[in-house]
Amino acid sequence: MKKIDTIEIPNPANHHVHLREDRMLEFTSFFSRLFSVVVAKANLKENPAVDATSYDKYYNNELHNYQMPQVIGGLMMTPGTTAETVAEAYRVGARFVANIPEGVSTNSNGIWLESLTSRESAEIFECMSDLKMPLLLHVQRKFDFNLSKSQLDCFFGSIRVIKFNFPKLKISIEHPNLKSLIDFIMETSGVTGGMAPHYGLYTENDIYGESGIILRPEIFCQPPYGSEEDRLAVIYAMGHPYIKDVRKFRYASDDAPHPVSAKKGNIPASGVFSGPVGPCVVAEILKEVGRLEVMPEFIKYDEEFFGIPLDNPGAKTMILEKREWTPPKIAQCGEYPSEGVYLLKGGEKVAWQII
Repeated sequence: MKKIDTIEIPNPANHHVHLREDRMLEFTSFFSRLFSVVVAKANLKENPAVDATSYDKYYNNELHNYQMPQVIGGLMMTPGTTAETVAEAYRVGARFVANIPEGVSTNSNGIWLESLTSRESAEIFECMSDLKMPLLLHVQRKFDFNLSKSQLDCFFGSIRVIKFNFPKLKISIEHPNLKSLIDFIMETSGVTGGMAPHYGLYTENDIYGESGIILRPEIFCQPPYGSEEDRLAVIYAMGHPYIKDVRKFRYASDDAPHPVSAKKGNIPASGVFSGPVGPCVVAEILKEVGRLEVMPEFIKYDEEFFGIPLDNPGAKTMILEKREWTPPKIAQCGEYPSEGVYLLKGGEKVAWQII
């Protein structure tokens, strides 16, 4: 096997970051500069991007105060979303619709999975199909619980109905953390997955102790970690971005920074921040399973799915070098550092580094 000490990734993309308010947005914007493009969700505590007015205010105005790469923004789905809402948001720049069911994660206010096949949703999906807007789905029904087998079967049935009625609608299952979800993606046409590195590192046993006590609040996130079988399925997906020459999986770190003070107690804030460590972790994982050569294909921008050309194709290449380092446990950024955020694998040795 050929020894690889340097990896070059043209047009690198992070296909899933969360935009927060104020100080936390500084972290997302600062580390997003490692990429050519980021797919960003503004599920904010106040004034989330749920219609044309809020989308325009945030993405087309407030976000310009932060130095970021090309941003692909979208609309956060709510029970009040209509086809007209989607069409109006598209006119001001929204290029996807994301649904995070109400109550399952930070500031989430989306529709229940059961409502994906409602008449109102069908009207939305028809509009999205016409506009070529992808649907990004967070698959969870209850906070800190993964779907049961029967719930998964219902969800799979719903997606099959949606794909039958709207065959041109592109669907991404965001951060699929279960083998059953990954298997479904691989076998279902028009359905893809955005893979988050922390689900390739940890299982439920790494975070929960006796009586459900959270052992490592810094890596607490939603949906919850799965079993060892699930973790291995995530790794397989990372190592096989293409299935039968069709792009199925992409890098989507799910960066969701919270201040250290919020990542404490029995119910810490949900979200992991990988920042500059995420691609390095992917390199470690792929090296371990003998699939390091596919890393550029996994992290490069998925233009076919999102349909948005790069502003400057070829202008940025991410380079990783096999060089051991220890990321800080708590990351800081900006000219005037204040409260930081926990960094994925902070305080642990990492074999690869972005240079």
